[in-house]
Amino acid sequence: MKELLKKTNWKVIGCVIVFIVCMYRVSFADTSNNKYVELNSNQTLEKQLLYPNTIYEIRATVKLDSDFKIPNNCTLLFNGGSIEGSHKLYGDNTQIRAGEYDVIFKDVICIGKWHCEKASICWWGAQDSYKIAANGHGYLADLACDNAINLCMQSSIPAVYFPIGCWYITKTIRVTSHKDFFLAGGPSIKSYYLKGLVYENNIQAATIYTDQNIKVFSICFSGEDVINICGGSLDVSQVYYKNNGIYDESAIYFDVSNGSRIIQAFISTHMINYQDEDTFFKNNSRGVLFHVSGSTYSFAMGVTIECKINGFSTGIETLQDDDANKDSWVTDLQLNSYIRKARTAIKLPIGDGTHIGGSLQSTRFFDNEGGIKDKDNYPFVDVSCRFVRIDASIWDVHSQKNGKWSNSVAIIIRGKKNTCNIDESIVALYGPKNALVFPK
Repeated sequence: MKELLKKTNWKVIGCVIVFIVCMYRVSFADTSNNKYVELNSNQTLEKQLLYPNTIYEIRATVKLDSDFKIPNNCTLLFNGGSIEGSHKLYGDNTQIRAGEYDVIFKDVICIGKWHCEKASICWWGAQDSYKIAANGHGYLADLACDNAINLCMQSSIPAVYFPIGCWYITKTIRVTSHKDFFLAGGPSIKSYYLKGLVYENNIQAATIYTDQNIKVFSICFSGEDVINICGGSLDVSQVYYKNNGIYDESAIYFDVSNGSRIIQAFISTHMINYQDEDTFFKNNSRGVLFHVSGSTYSFAMGVTIECKINGFSTGIETLQDDDANKDSWVTDLQLNSYIRKARTAIKLPIGDGTHIGGSLQSTRFFDNEGGIKDKDNYPFVDVSCRFVRIDASIWDVHSQKNGKWSNSVAIIIRGKKNTCNIDESIVALYGPKNALVFPK
Protein backbone atom coordinates (compact mmCIF):
# COMPACT_ATOMS: atom_id res chain seq x y z
CA MET A 1 0.00 0.00 0.00
CA LYS A 2 2.82 2.34 0.85
CA GLU A 3 4.42 1.64 -2.50
CA LEU A 4 1.17 2.49 -4.27
CA LEU A 5 0.90 5.83 -2.49
CA LYS A 6 4.48 6.66 -3.36
CA LYS A 7 3.82 6.06 -7.03
CA THR A 8 0.71 8.22 -7.04
CA ASN A 9 1.14 11.48 -8.94
CA TRP A 10 -0.29 13.97 -6.49
CA LYS A 11 0.13 16.81 -8.96
CA VAL A 12 -2.25 15.08 -11.35
CA ILE A 13 -4.76 14.51 -8.56
CA GLY A 14 -4.51 18.16 -7.56
CA CYS A 15 -5.15 19.32 -11.11
CA VAL A 16 -8.21 17.09 -11.34
CA ILE A 17 -9.61 18.56 -8.11
CA VAL A 18 -9.00 22.12 -9.28
CA PHE A 19 -10.70 21.36 -12.61
CA ILE A 20 -13.77 19.92 -10.86
CA VAL A 21 -14.06 22.97 -8.57
CA CYS A 22 -13.74 25.36 -11.52
CA MET A 23 -16.39 23.51 -13.49
CA TYR A 24 -18.69 23.66 -10.49
CA ARG A 25 -18.17 27.42 -10.21
CA VAL A 26 -18.86 27.95 -13.92
CA SER A 27 -21.98 25.83 -13.71
CA PHE A 28 -23.14 27.75 -10.68
CA ALA A 29 -22.49 31.08 -12.40
CA ASP A 30 -24.54 30.04 -15.44
CA THR A 31 -27.67 29.59 -13.34
CA SER A 32 -27.26 32.48 -10.90
CA ASN A 33 -28.83 35.91 -11.07
CA ASN A 34 -25.37 37.44 -11.23
CA LYS A 35 -24.41 36.24 -14.67
CA TYR A 36 -23.92 39.07 -17.12
CA VAL A 37 -23.44 38.99 -20.88
CA GLU A 38 -22.96 41.93 -23.23
CA LEU A 39 -24.44 41.11 -26.62
CA ASN A 40 -22.41 41.37 -29.79
CA SER A 41 -24.01 43.20 -32.71
CA ASN A 42 -22.22 40.89 -35.15
CA GLN A 43 -24.21 37.87 -34.02
CA THR A 44 -27.95 37.25 -34.03
CA LEU A 45 -29.90 37.45 -30.82
CA GLU A 46 -30.85 33.77 -30.75
CA LYS A 47 -27.18 32.69 -30.95
CA GLN A 48 -26.27 34.73 -27.89
CA LEU A 49 -29.17 34.27 -25.45
CA LEU A 50 -28.05 30.84 -24.25
CA TYR A 51 -28.34 30.86 -20.46
CA PRO A 52 -31.26 31.30 -18.02
CA ASN A 53 -31.07 33.67 -15.03
CA THR A 54 -28.84 36.05 -16.94
CA ILE A 55 -28.68 39.78 -17.57
CA TYR A 56 -28.10 40.52 -21.24
CA GLU A 57 -26.96 44.07 -21.92
CA ILE A 58 -27.75 45.49 -25.36
CA ARG A 59 -25.61 48.44 -26.46
CA ALA A 60 -26.12 48.25 -30.24
CA THR A 61 -28.65 46.92 -32.73
CA VAL A 62 -28.94 43.13 -32.57
CA LYS A 63 -30.75 41.17 -35.29
CA LEU A 64 -33.55 38.70 -34.58
CA ASP A 65 -33.64 36.26 -37.50
CA SER A 66 -36.56 34.08 -36.41
CA ASP A 67 -39.19 33.58 -33.73
CA PHE A 68 -37.28 32.92 -30.52
CA LYS A 69 -37.99 32.04 -26.88
CA ILE A 70 -35.74 33.66 -24.29
CA PRO A 71 -34.33 31.34 -21.57
CA ASN A 72 -36.11 31.48 -18.22
CA ASN A 73 -35.73 34.38 -15.78
CA CYS A 74 -33.55 36.64 -17.89
CA THR A 75 -33.29 40.43 -18.03
CA LEU A 76 -32.86 42.46 -21.20
CA LEU A 77 -30.89 45.57 -20.20
CA PHE A 78 -31.09 48.15 -22.97
CA ASN A 79 -28.26 50.67 -22.87
CA GLY A 80 -28.51 52.49 -26.19
CA GLY A 81 -29.19 49.34 -28.21
CA SER A 82 -32.22 47.64 -29.75
CA ILE A 83 -33.55 44.38 -31.17
CA GLU A 84 -34.55 44.39 -34.83
CA GLY A 85 -36.55 41.84 -36.81
CA SER A 86 -40.11 41.13 -37.98
CA HIS A 87 -40.50 38.16 -35.64
CA LYS A 88 -42.00 37.14 -32.32
CA LEU A 89 -39.88 37.25 -29.20
CA TYR A 90 -41.26 34.95 -26.51
CA GLY A 91 -40.62 35.96 -22.92
CA ASP A 92 -40.29 33.42 -20.11
CA ASN A 93 -40.48 35.48 -16.92
CA THR A 94 -38.39 38.05 -18.76
CA GLN A 95 -37.71 41.54 -17.45
CA ILE A 96 -37.06 44.65 -19.54
CA ARG A 97 -34.93 47.50 -18.27
CA ALA A 98 -35.25 50.54 -20.52
CA GLY A 99 -36.20 54.20 -20.33
CA GLU A 100 -39.77 55.16 -21.22
CA TYR A 101 -38.56 57.15 -24.26
CA ASP A 102 -36.01 54.57 -25.47
CA VAL A 103 -36.51 52.86 -28.84
CA ILE A 104 -35.66 49.22 -28.12
CA PHE A 105 -37.66 47.18 -30.68
CA LYS A 106 -38.11 47.42 -34.42
CA ASP A 107 -41.00 45.34 -35.80
CA VAL A 108 -40.61 42.86 -32.90
CA ILE A 109 -43.76 41.47 -31.22
CA CYS A 110 -43.28 40.49 -27.58
CA ILE A 111 -45.28 37.37 -26.71
CA GLY A 112 -45.27 35.14 -23.64
CA LYS A 113 -44.52 36.03 -20.02
CA TRP A 114 -42.92 39.39 -19.35
CA HIS A 115 -42.29 40.88 -15.93
CA CYS A 116 -43.22 44.42 -16.96
CA GLU A 117 -46.11 46.43 -15.58
CA LYS A 118 -46.35 48.56 -18.71
CA ALA A 119 -44.85 48.89 -22.16
CA SER A 120 -44.06 52.34 -23.52
CA ILE A 121 -45.16 53.08 -27.08
CA CYS A 122 -41.72 54.67 -27.54
CA TRP A 123 -40.14 51.20 -27.27
CA TRP A 124 -41.56 50.55 -30.76
CA GLY A 125 -40.54 53.90 -32.20
CA ALA A 126 -43.32 56.37 -31.31
CA GLN A 127 -42.08 59.96 -31.46
CA ASP A 128 -43.30 62.96 -29.50
CA SER A 129 -44.55 65.41 -32.14
CA TYR A 130 -44.09 68.37 -29.82
CA LYS A 131 -40.55 67.48 -28.79
CA ILE A 132 -39.45 66.91 -32.38
CA ALA A 133 -40.81 70.16 -33.82
CA ALA A 134 -41.60 72.54 -31.00
CA ASN A 135 -38.48 74.29 -29.74
CA GLY A 136 -40.78 76.04 -27.33
CA HIS A 137 -43.04 77.52 -30.02
CA GLY A 138 -45.98 75.13 -29.87
CA TYR A 139 -45.61 73.62 -33.33
CA LEU A 140 -46.27 69.93 -33.91
CA ALA A 141 -44.53 67.54 -36.28
CA ASP A 142 -47.57 65.24 -36.69
CA LEU A 143 -45.46 62.08 -36.66
CA ALA A 144 -47.99 59.24 -36.67
CA CYS A 145 -47.63 56.70 -33.86
CA ASP A 146 -50.15 54.21 -35.30
CA ASN A 147 -47.65 51.42 -36.01
CA ALA A 148 -45.89 51.77 -32.67
CA ILE A 149 -49.19 51.69 -30.78
CA ASN A 150 -50.32 48.64 -32.75
CA LEU A 151 -47.12 46.68 -32.00
CA CYS A 152 -47.30 47.69 -28.36
CA MET A 153 -50.90 46.48 -28.16
CA GLN A 154 -49.96 43.15 -29.74
CA SER A 155 -47.41 42.51 -27.00
CA SER A 156 -48.30 40.36 -24.01
CA ILE A 157 -47.41 43.14 -21.60
CA PRO A 158 -50.79 44.09 -20.07
CA ALA A 159 -50.53 47.89 -20.06
CA VAL A 160 -49.86 50.33 -22.90
CA TYR A 161 -48.05 53.41 -21.63
CA PHE A 162 -47.94 56.90 -23.20
CA PRO A 163 -45.18 59.07 -21.69
CA ILE A 164 -45.58 62.82 -21.37
CA GLY A 165 -45.75 64.31 -24.87
CA CYS A 166 -48.02 64.78 -27.91
CA TRP A 167 -48.77 61.50 -29.69
CA TYR A 168 -50.35 61.89 -33.11
CA ILE A 169 -52.67 59.22 -34.55
CA THR A 170 -54.34 58.86 -37.96
CA LYS A 171 -56.15 55.59 -37.19
CA THR A 172 -58.55 54.52 -34.47
CA ILE A 173 -57.02 52.56 -31.59
CA ARG A 174 -59.10 49.37 -31.71
CA VAL A 175 -59.30 47.36 -28.50
CA THR A 176 -60.53 43.77 -28.90
CA SER A 177 -59.18 42.22 -25.69
CA HIS A 178 -58.15 43.32 -22.24
CA LYS A 179 -55.66 46.18 -22.15
CA ASP A 180 -54.93 48.98 -19.76
CA PHE A 181 -53.97 52.35 -21.23
CA PHE A 182 -52.03 54.72 -19.01
CA LEU A 183 -51.36 58.27 -20.18
CA ALA A 184 -48.73 59.97 -18.04
CA GLY A 185 -49.67 63.01 -16.02
CA GLY A 186 -52.97 64.58 -15.17
CA PRO A 187 -55.26 66.46 -17.54
CA SER A 188 -53.12 69.08 -19.22
CA ILE A 189 -55.66 71.13 -21.15
CA LYS A 190 -55.63 74.77 -20.10
CA SER A 191 -57.89 75.97 -22.91
CA TYR A 192 -59.91 74.44 -25.72
CA TYR A 193 -57.02 74.32 -28.14
CA LEU A 194 -53.93 72.20 -28.41
CA LYS A 195 -51.73 75.21 -27.75
CA GLY A 196 -53.24 75.16 -24.27
CA LEU A 197 -51.32 71.96 -23.60
CA VAL A 198 -48.16 74.01 -23.14
CA TYR A 199 -47.20 75.57 -19.84
CA GLU A 200 -43.95 77.55 -19.85
CA ASN A 201 -42.93 75.67 -23.02
CA ASN A 202 -43.34 72.31 -21.33
CA ILE A 203 -45.92 69.61 -21.99
CA GLN A 204 -47.59 68.64 -18.75
CA ALA A 205 -49.15 65.29 -19.67
CA ALA A 206 -49.44 62.63 -22.35
CA THR A 207 -51.87 63.73 -25.04
CA ILE A 208 -53.21 61.60 -27.88
CA TYR A 209 -54.30 63.95 -30.64
CA THR A 210 -55.54 63.73 -34.23
CA ASP A 211 -56.67 65.93 -37.11
CA GLN A 212 -58.70 63.08 -38.63
CA ASN A 213 -62.43 62.63 -38.09
CA ILE A 214 -61.97 59.26 -36.34
CA LYS A 215 -62.78 57.59 -33.07
CA VAL A 216 -59.80 57.72 -30.72
CA PHE A 217 -60.65 54.45 -28.95
CA SER A 218 -63.06 51.81 -30.29
CA ILE A 219 -63.74 49.02 -27.80
CA CYS A 220 -65.38 45.80 -28.97
CA PHE A 221 -64.85 42.52 -27.12
CA SER A 222 -65.96 39.11 -28.35
CA GLY A 223 -66.16 37.76 -24.80
CA GLU A 224 -65.84 38.96 -21.21
CA ASP A 225 -63.12 41.49 -20.54
CA VAL A 226 -62.21 44.77 -18.86
CA ILE A 227 -60.84 48.08 -20.10
CA ASN A 228 -59.07 50.97 -18.34
CA ILE A 229 -58.07 54.29 -19.91
CA CYS A 230 -56.49 56.59 -17.35
CA GLY A 231 -54.68 59.92 -17.24
CA GLY A 232 -53.58 62.44 -19.83
CA SER A 233 -55.78 63.86 -22.57
CA LEU A 234 -57.51 62.92 -25.82
CA ASP A 235 -57.59 65.93 -28.14
CA VAL A 236 -59.64 66.06 -31.35
CA SER A 237 -59.79 69.84 -31.68
CA GLN A 238 -57.27 69.73 -34.53
CA VAL A 239 -59.97 68.25 -36.78
CA TYR A 240 -61.45 71.74 -36.89
CA TYR A 241 -58.22 73.70 -37.00
CA LYS A 242 -56.40 71.79 -39.73
CA ASN A 243 -59.21 70.54 -41.94
CA ASN A 244 -61.78 73.26 -41.28
CA GLY A 245 -64.21 70.45 -40.56
CA ILE A 246 -66.31 69.54 -37.58
CA TYR A 247 -65.65 66.52 -35.42
CA ASP A 248 -68.77 64.32 -35.41
CA GLU A 249 -67.36 61.11 -33.97
CA SER A 250 -67.04 59.65 -30.47
CA ALA A 251 -63.76 60.05 -28.64
CA ILE A 252 -64.30 56.75 -26.76
CA TYR A 253 -66.71 54.33 -28.41
CA PHE A 254 -68.00 51.19 -26.69
CA ASP A 255 -69.44 48.76 -29.24
CA VAL A 256 -71.72 46.65 -27.05
CA SER A 257 -72.54 43.96 -29.61
CA ASN A 258 -71.72 40.48 -30.89
CA GLY A 259 -71.95 38.90 -27.46
CA SER A 260 -69.53 41.32 -25.83
CA ARG A 261 -69.35 41.32 -22.05
CA ILE A 262 -67.70 44.45 -20.75
CA ILE A 263 -67.62 43.42 -17.12
CA GLN A 264 -65.59 46.35 -15.87
CA ALA A 265 -64.43 49.64 -17.32
CA PHE A 266 -62.71 52.64 -15.79
CA ILE A 267 -62.27 55.79 -17.84
CA SER A 268 -60.40 58.71 -16.30
CA THR A 269 -58.90 61.09 -18.83
CA HIS A 270 -59.50 64.50 -20.33
CA MET A 271 -61.35 64.69 -23.67
CA ILE A 272 -61.43 67.88 -25.66
CA ASN A 273 -63.13 69.02 -28.84
CA TYR A 274 -63.34 72.43 -30.49
CA GLN A 275 -66.63 74.28 -30.00
CA ASP A 276 -67.86 77.78 -30.41
CA GLU A 277 -71.25 79.38 -30.82
CA ASP A 278 -71.21 79.04 -34.62
CA THR A 279 -70.29 75.35 -34.83
CA PHE A 280 -72.44 73.91 -32.10
CA PHE A 281 -75.41 72.49 -33.98
CA LYS A 282 -73.34 71.31 -36.94
CA ASN A 283 -71.94 68.18 -35.32
CA ASN A 284 -72.99 65.19 -33.26
CA SER A 285 -69.82 64.45 -31.35
CA ARG A 286 -69.76 62.49 -28.10
CA GLY A 287 -67.08 62.20 -25.49
CA VAL A 288 -68.14 58.65 -24.52
CA LEU A 289 -70.71 56.59 -26.41
CA PHE A 290 -72.10 53.15 -25.56
CA HIS A 291 -73.56 51.85 -28.81
CA VAL A 292 -75.77 48.80 -28.27
CA SER A 293 -76.25 46.94 -31.55
CA GLY A 294 -76.52 43.43 -32.96
CA SER A 295 -78.97 40.60 -32.32
CA THR A 296 -76.69 38.80 -29.84
CA TYR A 297 -77.17 39.45 -26.13
CA SER A 298 -74.45 41.78 -24.87
CA PHE A 299 -73.90 44.06 -21.91
CA ALA A 300 -71.64 46.61 -20.28
CA MET A 301 -71.61 46.75 -16.50
CA GLY A 302 -69.53 48.16 -13.68
CA VAL A 303 -68.52 51.17 -15.76
CA THR A 304 -67.00 54.17 -13.97
CA ILE A 305 -66.36 57.39 -15.87
CA GLU A 306 -64.47 60.12 -14.05
CA CYS A 307 -63.62 62.34 -17.01
CA LYS A 308 -63.21 65.95 -17.88
CA ILE A 309 -65.12 66.37 -21.15
CA ASN A 310 -65.01 69.69 -23.00
CA GLY A 311 -66.71 70.83 -26.17
CA PHE A 312 -68.70 67.79 -27.34
CA SER A 313 -72.34 67.95 -28.38
CA THR A 314 -73.08 65.20 -25.87
CA GLY A 315 -70.72 64.33 -23.06
CA ILE A 316 -71.80 60.75 -22.24
CA GLU A 317 -74.49 58.86 -24.14
CA THR A 318 -75.99 55.41 -24.59
CA LEU A 319 -77.54 54.52 -27.92
CA GLN A 320 -79.49 51.38 -28.85
CA ASP A 321 -80.27 50.43 -32.45
CA ASP A 322 -83.85 49.50 -33.30
CA ASP A 323 -82.80 45.96 -34.29
CA ALA A 324 -80.52 45.41 -31.28
CA ASN A 325 -81.18 42.61 -28.82
CA LYS A 326 -83.56 44.21 -26.34
CA ASP A 327 -82.10 42.22 -23.45
CA SER A 328 -78.73 43.86 -24.02
CA TRP A 329 -78.03 46.43 -21.37
CA VAL A 330 -75.75 49.09 -19.97
CA THR A 331 -75.91 48.90 -16.20
CA ASP A 332 -74.19 50.00 -12.99
CA LEU A 333 -72.88 53.26 -14.43
CA GLN A 334 -70.97 55.61 -12.15
CA LEU A 335 -70.70 58.98 -13.89
CA ASN A 336 -68.73 61.43 -11.82
CA SER A 337 -67.56 63.79 -14.53
CA TYR A 338 -66.84 67.41 -15.22
CA ILE A 339 -68.63 68.14 -18.51
CA ARG A 340 -68.37 71.62 -19.99
CA LYS A 341 -69.57 73.18 -23.24
CA ALA A 342 -72.03 70.44 -24.13
CA ARG A 343 -75.50 70.63 -25.62
CA THR A 344 -76.56 67.65 -23.51
CA ALA A 345 -74.15 66.62 -20.80
CA ILE A 346 -75.57 63.13 -20.24
CA LYS A 347 -78.12 61.30 -22.38
CA LEU A 348 -79.12 57.78 -21.32
CA PRO A 349 -82.19 56.49 -23.14
CA ILE A 350 -81.29 52.98 -21.93
CA GLY A 351 -79.60 51.84 -18.77
CA ASP A 352 -80.02 50.66 -15.24
CA GLY A 353 -78.56 51.56 -11.85
CA THR A 354 -76.94 54.86 -12.81
CA HIS A 355 -75.37 57.46 -10.52
CA ILE A 356 -74.75 60.91 -12.02
CA GLY A 357 -72.44 63.22 -10.11
CA GLY A 358 -69.74 65.75 -10.87
CA SER A 359 -70.14 69.17 -12.41
CA LEU A 360 -72.11 69.92 -15.59
CA GLN A 361 -71.87 73.29 -17.28
CA SER A 362 -73.33 74.52 -20.56
CA THR A 363 -71.76 78.00 -20.46
CA ARG A 364 -74.75 79.64 -22.18
CA PHE A 365 -73.91 77.95 -25.43
CA PHE A 366 -76.96 76.63 -27.05
CA ASP A 367 -79.35 79.06 -28.54
CA ASN A 368 -77.27 80.24 -31.47
CA GLU A 369 -79.18 78.50 -34.29
CA GLY A 370 -82.94 78.27 -33.99
CA GLY A 371 -83.80 80.53 -31.12
CA ILE A 372 -85.04 79.88 -27.62
CA LYS A 373 -87.44 77.14 -28.73
CA ASP A 374 -84.52 74.70 -29.25
CA LYS A 375 -83.43 74.83 -25.65
CA ASP A 376 -86.24 72.54 -24.57
CA ASN A 377 -85.15 69.87 -27.08
CA TYR A 378 -81.79 69.48 -25.36
CA PRO A 379 -82.12 69.07 -21.60
CA PHE A 380 -78.82 68.96 -19.85
CA VAL A 381 -79.48 65.57 -18.25
CA ASP A 382 -81.81 63.34 -20.28
CA VAL A 383 -82.32 59.87 -18.79
CA SER A 384 -84.67 56.93 -19.06
CA CYS A 385 -82.78 54.61 -16.74
CA ARG A 386 -84.87 52.40 -14.49
CA PHE A 387 -82.91 53.48 -11.42
CA VAL A 388 -81.05 56.78 -11.34
CA ARG A 389 -79.53 58.94 -8.67
CA ILE A 390 -78.56 62.51 -9.54
CA ASP A 391 -76.54 64.78 -7.29
CA ALA A 392 -74.44 66.65 -9.85
CA SER A 393 -73.80 70.38 -9.79
CA ILE A 394 -75.49 71.95 -12.82
CA TRP A 395 -74.50 75.41 -14.03
CA ASP A 396 -75.96 77.89 -16.51
CA VAL A 397 -79.35 76.27 -16.79
CA HIS A 398 -82.34 78.48 -17.63
CA SER A 399 -80.21 81.60 -17.41
CA GLN A 400 -79.63 84.52 -19.71
CA LYS A 401 -76.48 86.56 -20.11
CA ASN A 402 -75.51 88.89 -22.93
CA GLY A 403 -78.46 87.65 -24.94
CA LYS A 404 -77.24 84.03 -24.98
CA TRP A 405 -79.51 81.43 -23.46
CA SER A 406 -78.47 77.97 -22.30
CA ASN A 407 -80.60 74.88 -21.71
CA SER A 408 -83.98 75.68 -20.20
CA VAL A 409 -84.38 72.18 -18.78
CA ALA A 410 -81.83 70.90 -16.27
CA ILE A 411 -83.10 67.33 -15.93
CA ILE A 412 -85.72 65.36 -17.81
CA ILE A 413 -86.74 61.88 -16.68
CA ARG A 414 -88.50 59.90 -19.40
CA GLY A 415 -90.39 56.62 -19.17
CA LYS A 416 -93.02 55.20 -16.86
CA LYS A 417 -91.15 52.90 -14.49
CA ASN A 418 -88.32 55.03 -13.23
CA THR A 419 -87.04 55.19 -9.69
CA CYS A 420 -85.43 58.60 -9.29
CA ASN A 421 -83.40 60.03 -6.46
CA ILE A 422 -82.60 63.65 -7.24
CA ASP A 423 -80.68 65.60 -4.66
CA GLU A 424 -82.89 68.11 -2.84
CA SER A 425 -80.49 70.95 -3.56
CA ILE A 426 -81.13 70.53 -7.30
CA VAL A 427 -84.88 70.60 -6.76
CA ALA A 428 -84.57 73.68 -4.60
CA LEU A 429 -82.31 75.45 -7.08
CA TYR A 430 -84.19 74.83 -10.29
CA GLY A 431 -87.68 73.94 -9.10
CA PRO A 432 -89.78 71.04 -10.37
CA LYS A 433 -91.89 73.31 -12.58
CA ASN A 434 -89.06 75.16 -14.26
CA ALA A 435 -86.21 72.79 -14.94
CA LEU A 436 -87.15 69.29 -13.79
CA VAL A 437 -89.41 67.23 -16.03
CA PHE A 438 -90.74 63.87 -14.83
CA PRO A 439 -92.85 61.21 -16.58
CA LYS A 440 -96.49 62.09 -16.88
